[in-house]
Amino acid sequence: MNLMIFSAVPFIVVCCFAYFILGDVISMPILTDLSDSGSALTIKVIGKFQFPLASDFQSAYTNSGTINEYYLDLQESDYLDSSALGMIIALWEYVERDKNRIKVINANQDIKNILISANFDQLVCL
Repeated sequence: MNLMIFSAVPFIVVCCFAYFILGDVISMPILTDLSDSGSALTIKVIGKFQFPLASDFQSAYTNSGTINEYYLDLQESDYLDSSALGMIIALWEYVERDKNRIKVINANQDIKNILISANFDQLVCL
């Protein structure tokens, strides 16, 4: 009995350590809000906008039916990497390259500067 408990301790320690180190990487949610009319979808990124969010981000816009406008709310996001830029491009492709259907809102100045320097102001409304 004591041997079983003792052998589980390293596993628990490793899991706790992994959560502590990777916690902010694995707990970055994507929240969605559909307008009352059903024609606009707000996708809110909380935390770092990077690769681990790719699947949830894609699901947010592909599982929402027919949407005319997409709002990407980055108010609670303080970081984005190249994979986030790729996710925005994927959304742009999904809306058939219609710049007017995607609006980035509430982004801080650092994120706006990154998007502008990457010419994303030509793909989405900033």
